[in-house]
Amino acid sequence: MPRSNYKHWRNSPSQGGTFFVTTTCLDFAELFRRDEMKDRLQSRLFSDCAHYGAILHAFVIMAHHLHMLLQVPEGKTVSWFVQRFKTNSANDLLPCSARRNERRCRLNPA
Repeated sequence: MPRSNYKHWRNSPSQGGTFFVTTTCLDFAELFRRDEMKDRLQSRLFSDCAHYGAILHAFVIMAHHLHMLLQVPEGKTVSWFVQRFKTNSANDLLPCSARRNERRCRLNPA
């Protein structure tokens, strides 16, 4: 499904507060279909919340996206947290995903 079909809401400029956040994988790649990848993302989410002082009230990891109910610290915006979380999770997950694709390419040559 093309990304342009989805309505993009402007991020809240409010500091502090509780927000419902949805974020997707690029091109809706089903990166979280495997339990290993879900576990890695969950660990990253928990550690980033602890590190940045956010409170995670609820979350669900789907095959190609994540929903979370998140309280950000006073003086910080939801965008501030999500930018850090997405950067950190990409740094954690992309090398693992690339290694898996290399193995698949070697096992199933074209």
